[in-house]
Amino acid sequence: MTQEKISLNKTEDPARSKEKDGTQPAGGAGKQGGGSIICRIFLCIMCLCPILIFYAVRSGTFDHLIFQNRAERKAAAERIQDSPDERRSAAELLAKGKKLDIGDSVKSVQAVGYYRKAAELGNVEAQFLLAKWYDKGEGVPQNREKALFWYHKAAEKSSSFSMKSQEAKFILGRAYETGDGVMQDKAQALEWYHKAAQGSLSALVGEGKPEAAFALWRLYDAGDGVPQDKEKALDWLRKAADLGDCDAEFRLGGMYETGDGVSRDKKKALELYKESASSYCETSDDAMFALWRLYDTGDGVPQDKKKALDWLNKAADRNNVAAVYTLGMMYYRGDVLDKDIHKAAPLLQRAAKKGDEKALDAMRQDDLRKALEENLKAEQDARREELLRLADASARSGGYQLAEAYAEGAFGLPRDKDMSLYWYIWAAKAGDSKAMLTLWRKYDTGDGVPQDKEKALEWLLLAGKEFDAKALLLLGRLTEQGCSLLPQSRTLAAELYSKAAERGNSEAMFLLASMMEAGDIVPQNKKEALALYHKAGGGCPLAAYRLSRLYSRGEGVEPDQDVAAFLFEQAKKRIPGPEDAAGQLALGRAYAEGKDVPRDKHLAAFWLYRAAEQGNAEAQFALGALYADRSAAPFDKKQAYEWFSKAAAQDNAEAQWRLGLLYDTGDGIPQNKVKAAEWYGKAAKLGNENAGTALQREDIRKALEEGGKAP
Repeated sequence: MTQEKISLNKTEDPARSKEKDGTQPAGGAGKQGGGSIICRIFLCIMCLCPILIFYAVRSGTFDHLIFQNRAERKAAAERIQDSPDERRSAAELLAKGKKLDIGDSVKSVQAVGYYRKAAELGNVEAQFLLAKWYDKGEGVPQNREKALFWYHKAAEKSSSFSMKSQEAKFILGRAYETGDGVMQDKAQALEWYHKAAQGSLSALVGEGKPEAAFALWRLYDAGDGVPQDKEKALDWLRKAADLGDCDAEFRLGGMYETGDGVSRDKKKALELYKESASSYCETSDDAMFALWRLYDTGDGVPQDKKKALDWLNKAADRNNVAAVYTLGMMYYRGDVLDKDIHKAAPLLQRAAKKGDEKALDAMRQDDLRKALEENLKAEQDARREELLRLADASARSGGYQLAEAYAEGAFGLPRDKDMSLYWYIWAAKAGDSKAMLTLWRKYDTGDGVPQDKEKALEWLLLAGKEFDAKALLLLGRLTEQGCSLLPQSRTLAAELYSKAAERGNSEAMFLLASMMEAGDIVPQNKKEALALYHKAGGGCPLAAYRLSRLYSRGEGVEPDQDVAAFLFEQAKKRIPGPEDAAGQLALGRAYAEGKDVPRDKHLAAFWLYRAAEQGNAEAQFALGALYADRSAAPFDKKQAYEWFSKAAAQDNAEAQWRLGLLYDTGDGIPQNKVKAAEWYGKAAKLGNENAGTALQREDIRKALEEGGKAP
């Protein structure tokens, strides 16, 4: 290779010019030969250097230099990124986020905004909290990839051994172990578990995260993705137990009790079981049951029947199935405890509901089933007496509950609409706003009383004077729209919405915020409107939808598409599209039950109707049940019958039973026992227990025989 080819200098060398001309300076041949040898030696060294460096690095010769410099560079970078001012600013942002992080789905949007800013400034706790929000889909759309990104940020910071950083390491270990959001990699899982388990020597974290140590025991014990190593597994299990992991304490206790992998030591087992039982984890109730077993038998420890029974009761209180069954049988047999079948029956029933086969067999005994019936009657009698006592003591809540009991025929009281009305009026006069609203609804719709709009309005006004939030909202609606009994006044409506909003009514907050945003009736105040939308968003889907638009467009807030998408999804869940029958059904049920939204039977009927029209059998049944409910508008027997019929035709067992009941009682339709028996029979075949019970009645069996359809 010539110097001409090697040279990177753009300026031409005089010697090179002469070479091109075919001439050389004196002594040129000697010089050229010497230069050629030097070049060859230089090129050989350049070729050999990378190979030598590769083997040196691979053998670890320069590790102390490479990693020391790398660590210094990383620490320097972190010092630059985490200046005191930035740390202070991040801490302030984190604190602001925590103030808003109070469980409200819309306020969490604001909290996440602060967490994100603090996380970007390097605050480990903010990075961890942001990862959690992305993981749960609260405040931001659920995104496992972004969650893992922020978990990595919180975990990777070399200077941090905070509890949140250790938790992030453990979560990453679990993600790699299970392949949750990442490609499954047991080696990576093991690495992260080691980092989380080892932790730091700081007093804050102790010596690692116990759950990670427990996970390492599990992997090494089973040889899951790593070579099986029982000795190493036992070391990690002991470390997890030493760090207070109650699952590890229980497992290690079991090993000492049975001598599995360790020398049998019942006293050591007893100590570990006690440690586990004193905590609240998945296996602490098992530890309690194990303590009962040791103390009851005196197996390796001094026998103590009293302590044994105490631990058995504690395990049963924690719903340990074996403990519940054992305690129930003690009461049933009367061999350890005094025989008490009325205490035995509910315990054995609890165990049976959890699938315990021995308890299921026991509950087939007639005496136990009879005891359950007697217990139920005693509870109803006690509740009825308590309601009567409260009513006699002029307790308005007792009067309202007594009215409800007579309306529903609950607690052994007969269904009696006159007595129910009497106690509603009694409770309302005593100042119970719920009773006032019930009376407003009854007189407004004519439910069980002659329809009387004036009397209805009187009760609604009284409820408003008690500052009932729902009453204030309803009065606001009436005055905003105007009616024959109330003149239209949007100014008064705004005042009423304001009072209802002050008392936490989310719909009133939304209506008032809409007025403030537009400057309609009230002075324009977009900042206050935004605050009200945030407050209302958790309970009012329209507020959540409006907020999503504001964040999307950046109107009054910094634009944030993640937040906008989250709020839109929240609103969409409660404002379903025209073809979303399942969403419409869910929203209808929510309004019917007052779950997450204000209870409103009219809105419930609206959404259920939209779903029912699309042929959704559950919506058809729910709409029929809503129309059949005498205690609330819209009460309509004919509509109830029609919707029950449509749902029943689609093999909805509940609707078939209710249809049978209508024919059975002649409620709103001509009584027809034969048709009642037919519908009961269809419902019973689909597993409806109420229908099965009805088929046992003599009159229904006779009707079946008359119809030629005896089972």
